[in-house]
Amino acid sequence: MAAEESARRVVAPREVVRGAAMHFLQHAGLDMDALAAELNVSRATLYRVAGSRDELLAEALWAIDRKLFADAAAENPPRDVESVIELTRTFAEWLAGPSPLRQFFRAEPETATRLFISPVHGVYRRSVEAQRDIFVAAGVLPDLTPDELLARSAVYVRIVESVLFGDLIGPIAVDFAVVEPALRSLLNGE
Repeated sequence: MAAEESARRVVAPREVVRGAAMHFLQHAGLDMDALAAELNVSRATLYRVAGSRDELLAEALWAIDRKLFADAAAENPPRDVESVIELTRTFAEWLAGPSPLRQFFRAEPETATRLFISPVHGVYRRSVEAQRDIFVAAGVLPDLTPDELLARSAVYVRIVESVLFGDLIGPIAVDFAVVEPALRSLLNGE
């Protein structure tokens, strides 16, 4: 065992998250044994760097989310209410299709819900903060206090989640066209 461990290499946390994100995109989940083999580290080293599977999944999902947000914003930079709505639509369309995230929700609904709803892992908090930053970049809701803007962002994210995950966490699929008036109302300060 000592010889096997010494043959393994040192791995940086950033590399572990990147590897986990790539593994997730390929497999719609995270197998820690397979990831350890892919990264050429022992399972013990992987857990030492990552903490837990949930923590690593949360970091990997956030890395994927951040990339999707950046790609959507590059395609449609936020500059006003309409561009924010279009950015959200683009993001929602990417995730609403046959994505690894949707496959993961179907395969591991309890884990997925825990990661996205629990404040422990921060996926929801990070999504809310990213949405707030989009609002600021677009110059929408300029009269709100920072706390009010964060609250508005939280409501916005939860509405968008009803489109992304409505059919997975509840009995009803929600189309983007149904929530668009509510999103527009939030952005117009109503």
